[in-house]
Amino acid sequence: MILNKENRQFFLKVLIFLSWVAMWVSINSMPGELLYMNKNIFTFVNGMRTINALIFSFFITGFAIFFLIKKDSNKNKISFILIIFLIHFISQFAGLILNEDRSFDLNNTYLVIYSVGTISLLYLIQRLSVYDIIPLLMYFLIFILILSIIAVIYFNFEHLKVIFDHKNLYYLIHPDVSLNYQAQPRITGFSRTISIISIFLIGIYLINYRKLYSNIFLIIIFFLSLLIWMAQSRGTIICFYITSAILIFFLNNFSFSRKFFLFLFITLFPIITANAILNMDIKNIEDKKVETKKDILNENANTDNSNANKKIELDKVITLKDSRFYTQRNTSGRTILWKKSLEYYDFDNIFGYGPQADRIILFQLNNKYGNNVSNASIYAFLSGGYPSLISIILLYIYASFLILKFFINNKLYKFSYNLNSENSFLIIAICYCIFFMIRSIIENSFTVFSIDFLITIFSIFIIEKKFRKNF
Repeated sequence: MILNKENRQFFLKVLIFLSWVAMWVSINSMPGELLYMNKNIFTFVNGMRTINALIFSFFITGFAIFFLIKKDSNKNKISFILIIFLIHFISQFAGLILNEDRSFDLNNTYLVIYSVGTISLLYLIQRLSVYDIIPLLMYFLIFILILSIIAVIYFNFEHLKVIFDHKNLYYLIHPDVSLNYQAQPRITGFSRTISIISIFLIGIYLINYRKLYSNIFLIIIFFLSLLIWMAQSRGTIICFYITSAILIFFLNNFSFSRKFFLFLFITLFPIITANAILNMDIKNIEDKKVETKKDILNENANTDNSNANKKIELDKVITLKDSRFYTQRNTSGRTILWKKSLEYYDFDNIFGYGPQADRIILFQLNNKYGNNVSNASIYAFLSGGYPSLISIILLYIYASFLILKFFINNKLYKFSYNLNSENSFLIIAICYCIFFMIRSIIENSFTVFSIDFLITIFSIFIIEKKFRKNF
């Protein structure tokens, strides 16, 4: 039976959505887990996540190639952002093939395969003009992130005492402690995910602030902002505060006083609340004070000074100056990683060393700061060489151009914009793009298949659609 145009579009929409689900569900899974699928239910599910992502990647890429070579007078121009990312990942393929020290196998290529599958997915949306599926993809994006946060908190709930032990949540998640036989995300990734959810909810609140139920969003936003601060990931805090400031001050019609209060509500107020929470352990402190007093009475005068100092320490109130955000003034070894990896690179190598080359290079250098180079441009250069680096530079320029054009066209320098349900996804996409462009300075971010990549390419794709007719 030959399907009519409407049925074909429905079938392809289902394929696109299922592929989107498969890409998201594949996060943190690896082909090596296929060898242990028969161990238990968790390893089986982990293996299936890899299998599904591979199947859908190849399947939807095949469809994309079919429509790409199909003769059609109504064929739309190919998205520039998709071309940029395709060059970036194809260069990594080339780097891997030309690197004699690395094998061209699934373990070294699966992230690129997923990335090309995602690019193909977005190409089909553009090619078939099925943009009405974008809201569904956005809602699923938020749903899966919320689900991941709930899972991480649930499985680490017994460790929440680290709030009082370390004065923050930075050590809540230990990367060496597995979750369902998989490595857990670092606290930077955990706080990043909370930030993405929070930015989305801020946008929803700004649209529905006149409605009574919007106060529920406001409470959730405050709680998430509290977690972001207590996680003490400096990069996330900076990205979140800058992006939130742009969203609050430029992209709605609130009065300035209301904007200012809302910004304080997600920045200063959570900081004050966090300090209050960390000083709530009053009973424990009072008990220690009593023990200290007994020690002072029982010991001779020569020890009075040391005990007095101990008492002062017990009376100490935790403040902003005690936070990791304030006390940590270094780059956590990032600048050293950048320098060492670039010194290692053979500048005659045009296509780099293949996907995740930073792990290979930094492992060989035996550095103490991990195997992640933590910079998008450097990662692109190490993995895909000059073509990949150029593509990422073009991405920054292109995305910045689109956002700047939007700001100028809408006269956002007047600090006013009519945010509504019709343009909400565009505004959220702009905020996400800004967030990850800042984050990419200190993380590999969207240059490797990850949550960052999925959100960034999706966001720029949405922004580009706004101006597509003008190119």
